[in-house]
Amino acid sequence: LSPIKINSVVQRGVNDHTLVELARFAKERGYIARFIEYMDV
Repeated sequence: LSPIKINSVVQRGVNDHTLVELARFAKERGYIARFIEYMDV
């Protein structure tokens, strides 16, 4: 199951300010951060 992947749903104005922190967290540990744009359907 390697490498570990972290999926994150991004919502502008809700949690978009945490993207850099999550990307740094993943990089430091050798994980893959994947960002998914929220789509209001």
